[in-house]
Amino acid sequence: MDDEITTEDAAKLLKVNPRTVRWYMKHADLPGRLIGGRTLVFKRSDVEAFVKPVHPKGRWGKPVKKAPKRKVKK
Repeated sequence: MDDEITTEDAAKLLKVNPRTVRWYMKHADLPGRLIGGRTLVFKRSDVEAFVKPVHPKGRWGKPVKKAPKRKVKK
């Protein structure tokens, strides 16, 4: 059986705020369930799969370009 994690643990894995994890559950297809009417839990494998990019090379298969470094005026 896959271990279940809380909203706070999922937020640490995703490196976002716990409110964002709740938003992902409502709007971005992150599967989770309520326990006792208040506590959200997620399967660790679902959260890890949510982190993985769909297109590893970037959008539409094109390589991701890095932004140029800014020159700082002194």
